[in-house]
Amino acid sequence: MLDYLKQFLYIKFKMPIVEEYQYYEEILLIMVFIDYFGLENPLGIFSLDIYPDVIEAFHNWHQKMNLKGYNFPCC
Repeated sequence: MLDYLKQFLYIKFKMPIVEEYQYYEEILLIMVFIDYFGLENPLGIFSLDIYPDVIEAFHNWHQKMNLKGYNFPCC
């Protein structure tokens, strides 16, 4: 019974939080690396400060999106 309660709580409360976190993480990565895609970045000067911190997350993201054939700055 305790396992069922844990599963219910995980599905009902934790999964939406995890999905929202992943969504905002992808938005942050796009905002940091939008210059690389040839689009104008309104936050360009501010994104340079966090570039070294998110390069590994960007590498994992573009592999998850199956963009392995491109020459990204992390590879």
